[in-house]
Amino acid sequence: MHSTSSEIERNASNLIENLATEAVGTAAADSWYCIVACAFAACNQGTLVARVYQRAISSYMDDADDRKRILHRIKESIIKVTVIFGIPRGINAIRSIIKVIPPGDEYDNTKSRKEMIDPVVEYDRGLRYMRNIFREDLDPFLDTMELHSRDLKEMVVDYIYGHLQSNLDVIDAITTSQLNIVSLIPMDVMTEVAWHMRGLIRNGGSVNQIQYVLDTVDRICKVTEVQLRNELPTVDLVIDAERLF
Repeated sequence: MHSTSSEIERNASNLIENLATEAVGTAAADSWYCIVACAFAACNQGTLVARVYQRAISSYMDDADDRKRILHRIKESIIKVTVIFGIPRGINAIRSIIKVIPPGDEYDNTKSRKEMIDPVVEYDRGLRYMRNIFREDLDPFLDTMELHSRDLKEMVVDYIYGHLQSNLDVIDAITTSQLNIVSLIPMDVMTEVAWHMRGLIRNGGSVNQIQYVLDTVDRICKVTEVQLRNELPTVDLVIDAERLF
């Protein structure tokens, strides 16, 4: 029997409060809201992204700069992973936030990327970022894409990694990997989850940081009643594997 929308919203609000409290004094103290917002967006719960934002700024109602910083980080997080869960869900998430921005904070339209960047520079940056994450898997993957779908290859290297993922001005590499994981799991695409679990380690993260996002997205999937058909990868089996492709 499925819960009503109001029941899901109530249970999710309680979960958001718990996740915020649990993050205090941990490595996730300034990233929990980005991670949780993207997980809810991936679960097609845009209105709950607004709840995450409201909880994140609740301790900074007298500090507009911190509120704007949090808003900028959440928006950048969603932009980075919208390519995973889809533009419509990304739009819904951003629109839900817009409705609850405090007066005076509405028009923070800060951009994380330069207006113009040399396409070759961006492509090379994306390729370097991918090589650190995928290493031995990268060339076979790109060769397959080159043979069967050059458009997809160029989109992945140039736009997803060159333009979005490798831009670390606002969201660092470890958090970016965490965002990827919590966005991929509700999509039930476990091969890609394995790649980014390993990628989190290669980006300088820890097993504990993997476990944190796995636990977080599991709780969010349960409260939003997102059911997965495929089995999650085992952390120990993927983080040291040279080849997953």
